[in-house]
Amino acid sequence: MNNNKKIKFVFCIFTFGEDAYMLGQCVRALRRLGATRSNTYIFDDANNPLPYPIPNTQYRQTTFNRNGNLNGTACTDGELLCMYEASKECDAHVVVKVDSDVIINSLEWITNNDFMNSHCGFRVCGKSHNNGACYSLPSWALLSMIRTLKTLPPNNFIGESLVITELAHKVGLDQVGYDCYSPSEIWRASSISDTSLDNQGNIEPRALLVMKTLDVILCDLITTNRNKKRNYQLMKGYNDFVER
Repeated sequence: MNNNKKIKFVFCIFTFGEDAYMLGQCVRALRRLGATRSNTYIFDDANNPLPYPIPNTQYRQTTFNRNGNLNGTACTDGELLCMYEASKECDAHVVVKVDSDVIINSLEWITNNDFMNSHCGFRVCGKSHNNGACYSLPSWALLSMIRTLKTLPPNNFIGESLVITELAHKVGLDQVGYDCYSPSEIWRASSISDTSLDNQGNIEPRALLVMKTLDVILCDLITTNRNKKRNYQLMKGYNDFVER
């Protein structure tokens, strides 16, 4: 981000209780890209929240029904409203939506394109829509997308990624979708083994170095043997984690 000082980003992370142990790495990666307390928003699920509010971020709790893993048109409407409010508060040009199990190493997948007129993201396994785990939208398009969503029939099961991609097309955004690896391809390309994970299921630095050529790492796909129980040990050192 340091090479793009005139571009104002806001980062919106949607999370819930079980994602707590991945959140530290996600935020630390954003810090390396220049994100600050004022433009890093955590939208937590009030029905299944993190153990305590996240310091050094704009922490908010949401009450819209997420239908599991951010599914349904009503859920997407809630997300878009959150992103719209965050973009207005920060006067941002671009909103970057991030899942808490995603590590962003670079913003070139956004800045190397006509990002003010594009929905930038990643397509998995040749699918036509951008994956919902990490994508960008120009702030000016958010209100139009919210209004357009009201015209679509309600659907409680459709995934966020499908809805966002359709809305982006309807409001005139170009789609920039980089092809990315399937889970098995990521595993082979990275040569990550169990020894690359610490006892909390986190990717250690040497594993990140192996994957330094990738702009975005979907940790959820890599750490296939992660501990899915409530593991909040990372949260204890959160302040130190994000201030380094």
